[in-house]
Amino acid sequence: MKIETVKLTKLVPDDRNARLHNERNIAEIARSLQELGQHRPFVVQKGTNRVIVGNGMLQAALSLGWTEGFVLWLDDDNLSAIRRGIADNRTAELAEWDEDVLHELLGEIDSEGLGVPGYTPEEIDELIDESLNSLPAIIDNSHLKDDRGSRTASGKGAMVVSIGKMSALFDYDKTTALCDAIREKHGDDDREAMAHVCEELYEKYCHPCG
Repeated sequence: MKIETVKLTKLVPDDRNARLHNERNIAEIARSLQELGQHRPFVVQKGTNRVIVGNGMLQAALSLGWTEGFVLWLDDDNLSAIRRGIADNRTAELAEWDEDVLHELLGEIDSEGLGVPGYTPEEIDELIDESLNSLPAIIDNSHLKDDRGSRTASGKGAMVVSIGKMSALFDYDKTTALCDAIREKHGDDDREAMAHVCEELYEKYCHPCG
């Protein structure tokens, strides 16, 4: 598989590309190219120079005034090119975000004062706030068979409670009651309630130590 540097004027956009690229999409692709460079090649049909994969990237690159780009040439017939282009877009759509990991990664980026192409600063702040703004959901697994051996009884008998990366087994009903008590004492805003609880724990266990 050989990747070449090619003049972008040689490439032919696919006029039957089924993937639509709106103004923001092109702007964010351009932002990615500008900040991070081209990290995947245009996939182009030999003979016709028609772009199979990377039509949005071509549009964005041209908007930046780029004159060259990395190209992977493929000897696809027309039907193979159509199948490849649709498959590339469709298989990407079938992926899902791991929301917890995404929020964690965006938090690391944000803490360094950086952004990431595809997200506005406001969207990053909203996602981070969303991850911090609620107590973890209490999940009833009583219908499931316990597969953790003798560590805990199945179902509601015990559940894992996590604070950051610290986890402990705790009774389901006690966990529910604890969450309700926190909300009753400090209000329905989960983030504010947990902040008060953390302050109380700090005062109790850390402040006397200086």
